[in-house]
Parts: sequence; structure tokens; C-alpha cells
Amino acid sequence: MQLSPPIAPIQPVRQSGQCTRKSPTDKIAALSGRTRTNTNEMDLSSPQRWLLIRHSTKLSEDRCTNWLRSRKIAFDERVPIHGEELPSVDYYSRIVVFGGVPQVYTKIQPQWMRRELQFINSALSNDVPCLGICLGAQLLAHALGAKVQAHPDRLREVGYHWIYPCKSGTFLKRPTRFLQWHSAGFDLPNECEHLARSQLFEIQAFRHPSNSYGFQFHPEVTSDLLRHWQMRHRDAKADWLGPFDRCLHRLESYRHSRTVSSWFDGFLDSWNGPADRDMK
Repeated sequence: MQLSPPIAPIQPVRQSGQCTRKSPTDKIAALSGRTRTNTNEMDLSSPQRWLLIRHSTKLSEDRCTNWLRSRKIAFDERVPIHGEELPSVDYYSRIVVFGGVPQVYTKIQPQWMRRELQFINSALSNDVPCLGICLGAQLLAHALGAKVQAHPDRLREVGYHWIYPCKSGTFLKRPTRFLQWHSAGFDLPNECEHLARSQLFEIQAFRHPSNSYGFQFHPEVTSDLLRHWQMRHRDAKADWLGPFDRCLHRLESYRHSRTVSSWFDGFLDSWNGPADRDMK
């Protein structure tokens, strides 16, 4: 079997001002008919436009899309795993790569995954900040040269777990319970700041100097979206997602909803603003 060619190493991030950006009108015209756009009630005169990369059909609205609509920021959504092409990074001010079932550490990466890694490399090289969540964080870490692997004891985090800040004040002010849904983790990429950890996985969040972030946890998942996830995994083994676990996760999703929503909204507000601004 012929192995796929390796991903080209990431190039140094360009300084702000070196990357040419298209105007909002040019962006809309170029993207029309080629990608799913969300422009209702959006401010099309704004230079802000985000790309959301998903790894499955969207089951329900998430906190990220809710935040984008509340701020009237236009965004596009692509699902490369279903064969959809990725546009040029030049169209976007921010890129969010969501989670999914596939594993980054598979021996032979599928073509869609190699394309995503190349796209992430291109975004970082062109000074377009990325946010990776769960699988998205693992792809970001891998693109930055970090090792991604399953837990050495084959353990997994599913449900609401404590996330602990590595230092006070900037990213996470206090230990907070977030939804987890993973069995793999990653090392801290070079030049990245370690922001948060959990009891089972040391690297739960990191920040790259390009103002890109990786989260192993899921602040974007609402109670309704969690219900869809549980239905999608209804045949899961009872040892990690039995009837009691499902009920407990749903109850905790309601219990922690306000705290998680407030934190994630504050993070997105900060991330969309000056790079050195503290999280609220």
C-alpha cells in the first residue's frame, strides 16, 4: 500500500499586515454558490467573517454559532469529511475546527484529514487565528508538531469533568466543569502556553503565539446538542455511556449551562478582539 505524502512543515507566522485580505463585498461574491453562507441579520460591511469546519452533519445549534449570530458576524460552514472543499484562508478573520469521531493518530490519515492539516498550516502561516475543539485541537496540535495519542491506560473522559487553570487571571479564573468526550490527548506543542489541565489529561488547553487556541473540552455543546450526541451514540458500550451516565450528563448540562455559556461568550469576545486582552 502506498503511503500518503507527509504534511509540509508549518512555515513561520507572518507579521500582521503582510497578508492581503479581500474586501467584504469581494468575499461574498467569491463565496456565493461555493459554500454555505450565513448572512441573515449579519453586518456584511464588517471585515469579520469566520469559517467553521465540522466533522459531521450539524445536529443542533451550538454556543459558537449562537455567539456569532448574536454579534452579527457572518460565517461559513464546511464539512471536509463529506468531501466539501475548503475555501482560501484569505476570506476569513477566524477559523474554528470542531470535534469529531476520527482519530488523528491513525496510521494512514485519510485525504480529508491531510487537507485539513494543510489548511490549518496555511491559516497559521497567513496570520489567521484558529480555535480547535477536541478533534480540532488535536489537529491543531499535530499541525504544530505535537504528538497525539490515546491515553496510555486506555482511559477516556466522557461527561462533565473539572478543568483546572495552570495560572490565574487570564484564561480560566477558577476550576470549572466542562463537557468532555474523548479518549485521545496530545503533548504541548512547541512555543505554546499551557493554559489548563484535568486529572486524566494534562493538556486541556493551549495558546499558540499566532493567537490560536486548542481546547480538549467542549464549551460549545449545549444541552440540546448533548441530547443529539447521546442519540447518535445510543449503541455505545454501557461501561462508558450507560443509562445512568446519560441521565447524569443531561442533568449536569443544565446545571452548568449558565457558567459555561458565560465563560465561552467571554472567551470569544476576547479572542475576536485584541490578542492580549484578558478573558472575562
